[in-house]
Amino acid sequence: MRWILFFLLAALSFTGARAQTSNDSAMGLWPWLVKNVNSDIPKIVADTKNAGMDTIYVSVFRVKGRLWGSLPVEDESGLWNKSWGTVTPYVKLSALISKAHAEGLQVVGVMSCFLPGKVDPTDTAHQKYLVEKVIGYFFDHFRADGTPWYDLDGMCLDYVRFGAGHNRPTKAVNDFLDRIKARFPWLPLHAYVIANAYSYDGPVYTNSFRSYSGVIKMIADNFGQNYEQMASRLDVILPMAYISNGGVYGSNKTYMKGYVRTVASYVRRAMTIGGSPSTKVIVAIKTYGQADTGSVNASASGALAGGAHGFMPFRYYTCKSSWLAVLKNYTVPGTNRPVAGLAFSTKGQSMILDPTLSHDGQDPTSKLTLRFDWDGDGRLDTPILKMGALSRLAPSPGNRTIAMQVTDTEGLTAWTRRRVYVPNSLTLSFPMLSASQGGKVLFPCDAGPAGAGRFYLTLGSATGTAPGIPLGGGVTIPLVYDSMTFVTLLLGGSSVFPGSLGYFPSTGKVSPAFAPGKGVLPPALVGSKLYFAMAFFSPGNFFPEGATNPVTLYIIP
Repeated sequence: MRWILFFLLAALSFTGARAQTSNDSAMGLWPWLVKNVNSDIPKIVADTKNAGMDTIYVSVFRVKGRLWGSLPVEDESGLWNKSWGTVTPYVKLSALISKAHAEGLQVVGVMSCFLPGKVDPTDTAHQKYLVEKVIGYFFDHFRADGTPWYDLDGMCLDYVRFGAGHNRPTKAVNDFLDRIKARFPWLPLHAYVIANAYSYDGPVYTNSFRSYSGVIKMIADNFGQNYEQMASRLDVILPMAYISNGGVYGSNKTYMKGYVRTVASYVRRAMTIGGSPSTKVIVAIKTYGQADTGSVNASASGALAGGAHGFMPFRYYTCKSSWLAVLKNYTVPGTNRPVAGLAFSTKGQSMILDPTLSHDGQDPTSKLTLRFDWDGDGRLDTPILKMGALSRLAPSPGNRTIAMQVTDTEGLTAWTRRRVYVPNSLTLSFPMLSASQGGKVLFPCDAGPAGAGRFYLTLGSATGTAPGIPLGGGVTIPLVYDSMTFVTLLLGGSSVFPGSLGYFPSTGKVSPAFAPGKGVLPPALVGSKLYFAMAFFSPGNFFPEGATNPVTLYIIP
């Protein structure tokens, strides 16, 4: 009986040790430190997935100086301007992303931002260069089919700090993060932060750690990174707790684990105090130099013991396969994060969207939920939706960027974007009308399937189309309000303006008309132009949902 109890206790102890695992761990990939890695992409993805990791962080930009850097990926879009820096193609980024996504892994780009001694965070012109030129290069451009050139799952900032010193202004770093979020509100933003052993445990390095507040103040003062202030500005924070044999702890693995554990604990605490406990903490650990199995094990176990959501070995080509086997002990098997996929088409002014290409390593696609940003402003416009195809009226014709957020049952998210071209939905049966003879001109409108049941209203203007009449809800009908607008509203549905208002049938198509009789139009209108457009409203509450393009009618004698 005693032996049975002993084995039960041993099994429970082993299970408890294994229970501390991560579904948010990642692999660091810095191709430019090695070679062109295109031929290795399948192996990189397979090794990352087999180790139970869920994201690949890949270096996509290296700052070289003020307003200058290097693009270490192929310029697939051809849109990199050589005045921004050089191109040294070490990886075909879209191929890496495609392969990783197919296997359920996310891919986050890594860009270094500032360079001690050459350019620092107080340089607002350099900040703008990084946001508009560099981040814009990766996230502003789309292929002819509307898919992104680089469907990255986020951007991670490296060297988002000052060089070592004193009285470094944290405001400069925070302002830079705010600038990125203002320009790309939807973009999942990650950042590496300093977590050097001296700030935590120096100068004696015996795990007699400085107080939490002491560490926060020292790193903020020396490098301009205040964890608490950065918390609400980041989705993921990666403290760099690089330690191995031959460092300040020698070969003492207990001290190594204690250091990494304390880093994770302090940063998690900072996220809570900073008002953003949901910000993920992924500790960057050392898998190069004098690292060995023991130091890698101490780093990974220490990160999770301190409450980190995961860890990221830095970096793939120096991380031995035996170390990956060690790290696998601390990860949830398989892929755990969702990957967002979206197919789309248009019909009339309707966008027809199919998000069922999304997938997750643990959840069936049917269990994933959705939210959309319809106007590209980075703010989610819909409540949580169930997975499934849907159609949506575009607020206006033309090119528009939409974004979709996918969430799994654990609350893990993924984003993707599409550039959708919505064609003009309103046309004219004939572009001219006689003032003296009158006549009838039709305005065929195809709102598409999403228009079915919507209320529509056709209005006119004798003045023009810009700046338009704001209707609310982000909808503007492209007409200048004047007496003609009032008259068309007053005559809505009459014999002069038949069918100008009503509800779309199931086809989403209507054909209102402008039908003035002989002599109704004054001679003074001859040679002028009249403009017409239509607005769509939701049934019941009549909330504005969209407006068509304008059409122009020429008045002839």
